[in-house]
Amino acid sequence: MADPALSLKCTPPRMPKAALLPPRLRKLWEAAREHAVVLVEAPGGFGKTTLLLQWRRLWLGQGALVGWLVLDAKDDPPRLTQALLQTLRMASGRSVFDTLAAQSASRPGSELDALTSLLSAIAELATPTVLMLDDAERLPPATTESALAYLLLNAPSNLQIVIASRAPLPIATTDLLAHDALMTLTTKDLRLQQDEAVAILTQRFGTGLSMDDRVRLHEITGGWPIGLQLAAAAIEREPDLHVAVMSISARGGAIERYFLESLLDRLPPELAQFLTQIAIFEIIEPQTCGAVTGCARAADFIVRLTAETPILIATERHSWIRMHPLARDFLLARFERLPQAEQHDLHRRASAWFAEHDRFAEAGHHALRAGDPALAQSFALRGLWDLGRAGRIAEAREWIDRVPPQALQQNVSWQLMAAWALTIGDRAAEGQQIAERVLEDSSLDANQRFRATLVAATGAVFNDRPGLLPALMKDWMAAPTTDHDPLDHVAHANILSAMALYRGDHHEVRRIQANVNGVAEDGSTRIAFGIGRLLVGLGHLQQGNVYRADAALHQPLIDAEQYSGRRGALAAMYAAVLAAAAYERDQVHSAEELLADRLDVIERTSMPDAILHAYRTVARVALVRGDERQALAALENLRACAQARSMPRLTAASLADEIRIHARADRPETAAEALRQLEAMRPTFKRQDHALLLPHYELAVALARAYRALAAFDPAAAEPALKKAETFATRLQRDRERILIMTLRAVAADAQGHHGALALLKEASGLAALNGLARVIGDAHPRASRLLHGTGESGDRVASPPPPAAPSGTAGPGGLLTPKEAEILGLLSANLPNKLIARTLDISGDTVKWHLKNLFSKLNAASRRHAVDRARLLGLL
Repeated sequence: MADPALSLKCTPPRMPKAALLPPRLRKLWEAAREHAVVLVEAPGGFGKTTLLLQWRRLWLGQGALVGWLVLDAKDDPPRLTQALLQTLRMASGRSVFDTLAAQSASRPGSELDALTSLLSAIAELATPTVLMLDDAERLPPATTESALAYLLLNAPSNLQIVIASRAPLPIATTDLLAHDALMTLTTKDLRLQQDEAVAILTQRFGTGLSMDDRVRLHEITGGWPIGLQLAAAAIEREPDLHVAVMSISARGGAIERYFLESLLDRLPPELAQFLTQIAIFEIIEPQTCGAVTGCARAADFIVRLTAETPILIATERHSWIRMHPLARDFLLARFERLPQAEQHDLHRRASAWFAEHDRFAEAGHHALRAGDPALAQSFALRGLWDLGRAGRIAEAREWIDRVPPQALQQNVSWQLMAAWALTIGDRAAEGQQIAERVLEDSSLDANQRFRATLVAATGAVFNDRPGLLPALMKDWMAAPTTDHDPLDHVAHANILSAMALYRGDHHEVRRIQANVNGVAEDGSTRIAFGIGRLLVGLGHLQQGNVYRADAALHQPLIDAEQYSGRRGALAAMYAAVLAAAAYERDQVHSAEELLADRLDVIERTSMPDAILHAYRTVARVALVRGDERQALAALENLRACAQARSMPRLTAASLADEIRIHARADRPETAAEALRQLEAMRPTFKRQDHALLLPHYELAVALARAYRALAAFDPAAAEPALKKAETFATRLQRDRERILIMTLRAVAADAQGHHGALALLKEASGLAALNGLARVIGDAHPRASRLLHGTGESGDRVASPPPPAAPSGTAGPGGLLTPKEAEILGLLSANLPNKLIARTLDISGDTVKWHLKNLFSKLNAASRRHAVDRARLLGLL
C-alpha cells in the first residue's frame, strides 16, 4: 500500500489562477527539451514552482509522462528512492514501479541498485518521461551528492529531469556540461520583464489600472513575481487604485509580513543585522559595507544574500549590486527604529569612507544624514561636478538649492559645475544665464572660457535656443586639444552635432559622433556620451529611418536603466525617441510601455526634441485607440509645457498636430483657427535665437495649410502648400515628411479626379515600407486609406469582391457622408461587426474604425446603435 505522505509529496499543487506563461518562458521550455537535466535556481518568490507547473502542462500536451515530487529534509537516499518510484507509479500507472518499491523496501542499503532498476524501467517505457523535483535545496547534502547525482548522471535518453532549488546544489556538473546535457535557469531568466508584468496586471485589473501605474508597480517590485503578487493584493480592494499604487510600501501589511516571516526571520541574527545596517546604501559594495558595519564577513554575506534571497540584485552588464526597492523600504524602516546615536554613527562612518575615496557626493549625503550640514555642504561643493557629469541631475540640483549662492560665487569652477547640472533639463535657462555671466569675466583663462562657452551652448540646446549656437561657437569650432578635460571633448562634439541636426545634416551628426576619439566613457562622461547617442538617434528618426533609430538607442536604454533606473534622465530621453520609432513601426503597445511613468521625467530633464516626440507619440497612440479627446489633451499638455519653459517650437508643433487631427475629421473652421495661431508665430522664429528652427517651422506651416485646404474640400489649394513643404522637407532631409507629402499629393490628386493618384500613393507606400514607417500612410489622411484599399474619386481601383446585399446608406442632404461612409453605414445597420465590414469592403480593420469615428462625429452619435438611429432620423437610411 502506498505511503500517504509520499502520495502527497507526489501530487502537484494547483496552478495559480492568474498564472501566465510568457512567450519567453515557453521558448525556454522548447530549449529545455533538448537537455537531459534542467536546473532552475532562484531565491524564494521567483515563480519556480509555477514555472514547473506550466511546463508540466506543456509536456503533458506533448504526450509525455510527467512525475512530480516535492523534496524535503527527511529524504535520505532510501526515502528518496521510494518517493521516486511512487511518483513514477502515479504518472505512468505501471505496476512495475510498485514491484520495484517493494523490492527496495525489503533490501535496505540497496538504493543505488533500486535507482538503476528504476532508470531501466523508465527506458523500457519507450515513452518521453519527465521527472519534476521541487524544493531540492531542502535535500540532505548526502542525498544530493549520492542518490540525486546518480540519477542525473545515468538518466536514459527518454528521461528528462527538471529540478527547482532556492540555492545552487552541491552536484558535480562537469560531465553533464561536456555532453551538453545541462541547462540552468537563474534569477535573470525568471525575473519578470516589463511587458510580462503589464500583461499580468492587465489580466487582473483590466483598464482599471493605468499603463503608468502598471509600469510603476513593475518598477516597485523589480520583476520579482511574488512581489508583484503581494503588491497587487495590497491595492486591489482600495477605492482609488492610483493613490494606492503611489502609496504602496513594505512598512506594513502583507508585504511587511512576507519579508519578516519568509525572509528575515529565517536568516541568522548577524546576517539580519547586517542587512539592516547596509540599507543606507543605494549600491551595495563589499568594501564599503565591511568598513562601515565593521563586519569582517561582509563580502561572504553579500554573495550569500545575492544567491539565496531576492533582497540583493546583481546587475547584468555591471558589477554593481542593488537592493530590491521593496526590501530596502522594509529594511530602512527597521534601520530607522535603531537608536539615533547608532544611526548617526553608521552615517558618519559612511561619510568618512566615501570622502577618503574621493566620492564626495555620497560623503555629503551621509554627512547630512549624520546631522552635520556644514560638512555635508563642503562635500557637496566638491562632488557637484561629478554628479552633473554622471547625469545624476536631480541629486546635483538638490545640493545646488542647499548651497548658499554666495558660496558658489566664490569659485568659477563651482559656478560652472552648478550651471552644467542646471542646463540638463527644465532649468536650462538658469544654467545658461550663469554660464553667460561667467563669460563676462575678463580674467578667465582659455580653458575656463572654453568650458563656460560649452555650458552656455548646452543650455541653449536644452532651452531650445539653437540659433544662439553659431555665435557662441564661432571661435571654438575646432576640436579641443588633448589637454582639455574629456568631458569638454564630448560636450564640444555634442554642440556641433546639435547644430548639424537642426540644419538637417544627419550624416554630419553621425560623422561628428563617430570621431570623438581618445575619450573613454566612464562615470565622468556618461551624460555627455548619452546626449551624443541621443542626437544620433534623433537624426535617424528625423530622417525617417526608424530601424536605425531603434538600433542606435535600444542597448543604451538597457544600460541607462541598469545604471540609474527606469526614470533616470538618460533612460527617459532614450525612451522618448524609441517610443516614437516604435509607433512608426506600428508597435503601439510598445510605444505606450516605453513612455509609461516617464512623461514627468522627460519634461524635467530632456531635450526639447525628446519632449516633442514623447507627447506627439502619446497623442498619436490615443488616436489609434479611438480617443480623439485624449489626443487633443496630450497636445494641450505639450503646449502647457512649451509655455512653462518658453519653447515656441513645441507650441508650433502642438498646433500643427491639432490642425492635422481636425482636418482629418473634416472640421475646416477649427483647423483654420489653429492655423491662424500657427502663422502668427512666424516673427518669433525669425529672431536670432530661433533662426535654426525657422525651416522646421515653415515645413510645419506648409503642411498645416495643405491639411486645412483638404478639410475645406479645396484640393487645388493644397498643391502649392505641399510643393513648398516638399522644398523644406528635402532641405532638412526629412524623409518621413516627404512620404507624408507624397501621400497628401495623392489624396489631393484623387479628389480632383486626376488619374495616377493611386500610382503615386503606391510609391509612397513602398517607400514607407522600405523605411519601416508602417503608420505614415494610414495616419496621413483617411482618404489615403480609402484610395489604397477601395475606389477613389479618380476611378483608380483596387480589385475587391462585390459587397453582399445590405441596407444601403445615402450621402444625405448636402453630401453629409462620403460614399464610403454611406456604404459602411448601411452595413452597420445590418449589425455587421467591424471584421465583417472590413472583409466585405476589402479594407483594413483600422480603416473601418476611422470611418466609424467620422460617422459618429458627423451624426453626433455615441455608439453604433445611436449612429443608426440618428441616420434613420436624418433620412440617411
